[in-house]
Amino acid sequence: MRTTRARNIWVLAGAVFAIWLSFEAGVLRAQAGEAAQERFKLGVTLYQKHDLEGAIKEFREAIQLKSDFAEAHYQLGNVLDDKGDHDQAISEYQQVVRLKPEFADVHYDIGLALNRKGDVDGAIAEYREGIRLNPSLAGIHYNLAALLASKGNRDEAVKEFRETTRLKPEFAPAYYNLGIALESKGDLGGAEAELREAIRLKPDFAEAHFNLGGALYEEGDNEGAVAEWREAIRLRPDFAEAHYNLGNGLRHTGSEDAVAEWRAAIRLKPDYAEAHYSLALALHERGEYDGSIAQYREAIRLNWHVAEAHFDLGTVLYERGDLDGAITEWCEAIRLRPDFGKQASVAVIIESKGDLGGIVAKLRDAIRLKPDDATTHYFLGIVLEAKGETQSALAEYCKASQLNSGNDQFRAACEQGSKELKK
Repeated sequence: MRTTRARNIWVLAGAVFAIWLSFEAGVLRAQAGEAAQERFKLGVTLYQKHDLEGAIKEFREAIQLKSDFAEAHYQLGNVLDDKGDHDQAISEYQQVVRLKPEFADVHYDIGLALNRKGDVDGAIAEYREGIRLNPSLAGIHYNLAALLASKGNRDEAVKEFRETTRLKPEFAPAYYNLGIALESKGDLGGAEAELREAIRLKPDFAEAHFNLGGALYEEGDNEGAVAEWREAIRLRPDFAEAHYNLGNGLRHTGSEDAVAEWRAAIRLKPDYAEAHYSLALALHERGEYDGSIAQYREAIRLNWHVAEAHFDLGTVLYERGDLDGAITEWCEAIRLRPDFGKQASVAVIIESKGDLGGIVAKLRDAIRLKPDDATTHYFLGIVLEAKGETQSALAEYCKASQLNSGNDQFRAACEQGSKELKK
């Protein structure tokens, strides 16, 4: 009996000890949880003060004390993402997904981090998951729409931007981007309506005024477009693109002020190739050859409509009396774009009543120096055809095709000329 009683006593003692251990563990967990909360609060304070390293240390300490502390994982992810450590941020966000799978907002943050890494498809998938968990999150709809638009999925982008405006009707950027998406689809009326709504909500929205000007210009309302571009510049005087577009609108009215706007665009954005080219055209029309030549050369350097710029530069040089320079530029234009060169070349030569004989002589000199230059043979054919020397022109077209058999335009000119002679 003593043995049984002793065993019962030990069993009872063991049970009491287990209860005590459980109690102690509970106390320790509670203390650890309280300590984790203190660390977490300090981390939040440091984060708000932009002390990212300090915040990271405190959030890590909080997680060390309480490994299932979802909020600490989440805030640690936010700080790491702000630091540019997107991989580590995503790792922390994924811990939140594991601990709180119903928390839709974290998919928004994973999407942001993935997009910053350049993983657009991954970001789209996360935004879709966030919307599945909580369809009422306007920010996720907006970001999803922006990425869909960037991938050319305009229809779905429009749908998501519209949903954003429904969920957040005072959010001007959603109307603005919806307008741009509609304009890209060719729905100018719809774009105008959405851009006007963005401006109603945010009257100082310079970009919305700028894009509304573009939509109006495409609709044929040049006066309205000019007014919007002027307003965009008033709101943002350093808006180079608005100065450029305003120059285009003013040129449409014949205003000399267009040149000043293109110059302003170039001053604000020196590598603005389109502005250099437009300014070159305007200066050419005004007979300011030196300025025009300089602007064409700059447009060519910046690789803007290079074939056209070479051809137009050739025309200015020709009008200046520099035939050698003109031929060089015209041949380069044809080399770059044979389909552009023939028609435009003939038009300019005839319109300017040029010395075709002199051009022929120069081209023959060039061929003597470089007989295998297919482009020069082709250009000589153009000039001879303009002179009415059809058979000689055909010989040059066919020589060009022989020297460069892979050029469809050279071959077509030879074949077409042969057909014409047989008629």
